[in-house]
Parts: sequence; structure tokens; C-alpha cells
Amino acid sequence: MLRRIWQERPALLPGAAAGVIALGLSAFFLLPAATLQDHISTVLLWGPGYRATDWSIYNTNFTMFTGPALALIILAWPARSFWTVLTVIGALAAVRLLPFVWDIPLLNKAQFPWRMMGVVEYTAITALLSCQLHRIRLFLAAGAALLIFAYGLMASRALDALHHPVDYALIDGIKPDAPEYLPRGFDTSLVEKEYRWTDLRRFRALPRGNEIRVRSAGRVTIHQADFPIWRVTRGGSPVPHDGPLITFDAEPGIYRIERVAIWQEKAGLAISMLAVLLPLLIQFSRRGPRHWRTFITFRS
Repeated sequence: MLRRIWQERPALLPGAAAGVIALGLSAFFLLPAATLQDHISTVLLWGPGYRATDWSIYNTNFTMFTGPALALIILAWPARSFWTVLTVIGALAAVRLLPFVWDIPLLNKAQFPWRMMGVVEYTAITALLSCQLHRIRLFLAAGAALLIFAYGLMASRALDALHHPVDYALIDGIKPDAPEYLPRGFDTSLVEKEYRWTDLRRFRALPRGNEIRVRSAGRVTIHQADFPIWRVTRGGSPVPHDGPLITFDAEPGIYRIERVAIWQEKAGLAISMLAVLLPLLIQFSRRGPRHWRTFITFRS
């Protein structure tokens, strides 16, 4: 889009509108995700094996990443265009042959550089379609053969994994989940280092459910992570609580754990709904009220 705006200045306004709409449509999940990072154990997002610097062609299988990267470069090469440049840069970055890319602030938060392959596929296909196919048969055949081989091998490994026996008893025992979503302040020593399983056995005896009956005064901890979306009430009145698991000072009585909508969810949803309406408003402003009166009369 930036390239098109550089070439055609009138494209600036439509491009900006498209960007605003795209951000607006994602606001219902992006706003909560961006503002609630302090409430989860984000330090676990970048453990060993979950950093871009832990991946490269020197420690991963050739067919998994380097094969498709090389194939996409071959397919895009004949175009010798802007899209070819993007394909080459993206493919080299995806297999970390441009290591400095993943040291750039914000990009250094990426866990897996090979996730860029989706973008590389798009740029390679765009470059390929700008060529006359009958003139690039050799490149097309070489790239397609390498791509088919790599993806075919991936598919065979995936099928083999699907037929591998699953230890359901182990899964039921450890109940694995993404540890990076554990509440802030959770004891990370309970997270197993290699497979990142979290040992929750010490918490199994804690009370569960939306309604907790307390029989004697004291400090109560329940089997529920403490996030802003949860509210503890007694007789309809809120009760202060803290984490990492919901903990509060209780008197004998019945306490309820309620799910509440926080401002990030409300604001994000409102922005996304406005973003849905924005294209209609733009279309209306272009067509004019007379067109819409005619359309409504016709539909009636």
C-alpha cells in the first residue's frame, strides 16, 4: 500500500480508510489483548524454544522451512520486481539468514520466525502472476517440484503423528494448557521446562464453581485464576480479592464468582461495530441520499 501511495498520491485517503477499518474490526480482541498484558505471565512467552533467535536453518529440518523458502524465491525470481525483493527478504528472514531482523524492537518479541512464510507465499504468488507463464516454465517447474516435495513430506509427517497413540491418561492427569496465560504472580517453578506442562496438583482440593459456601471466617482461595473479568460478591456487594488465584477475606456465608464485561471489551466491541458501519457510511456518502431513497422505495 505504501508503494502504491508513493506512486499514486490519491490512493492515500482510501489506504488510510482501509487501515482504520482493519484496526477497527480487530479492536474487539486487540484492545483487551494489548491492555491486559500485565495480568498474565508474559515472561513465559519467550522461554527456550519460543524465541526467534532459537530458530534457524542450522537447527531445524531443511524440508520444514528452508525448502519452501527456497522454492518461493525460485518462483518469484523471474518477475525481477518489487514483489521479488519482498519475497527474497521475507524468505531469508523466515529462516533467520537475516538475523538482525529479529533484533529490531517489537519484532524481537516474535516467537517463531517461520510464521513469516505466510507473507512470503503471498508476495511470491503476486510476483509469479505478474509474469507470462510460458516464459518461466523452468523456474515454475523447479519451484513447484521443491514446494510439492517439502509440503508432501510435511503432510506425511502430520499423518504419521495423527496415527501415533495418544496418552489420554497423561493428558487427563496434567491437563496441559498454554502457561503464558497463567495469572500474574503464579509460581512459574511449577511449569515443566521441556514440554511446558504446569503441575496443578496442589490446587485440586480448592473449591470450584460459581457459588462458594464459606462456613468459617478466614482467608479463602478458590480454583480460579484472578483476572479482571471476575468479580466476587456476597449478597450482591463486591468483595475485594487478589491473586494469582482468586483469594479474599471471608465471613461465613455464600459468595458468588461472576463474569463481568470490562471496559476494554465494551470499548473494543463498540469500535469494531463502528468499523463495520464505516464502509456503509462511505458508500452512502458516495452515492448520495437520492440513490438510497430510490433503493428503499424499490425494495418496499
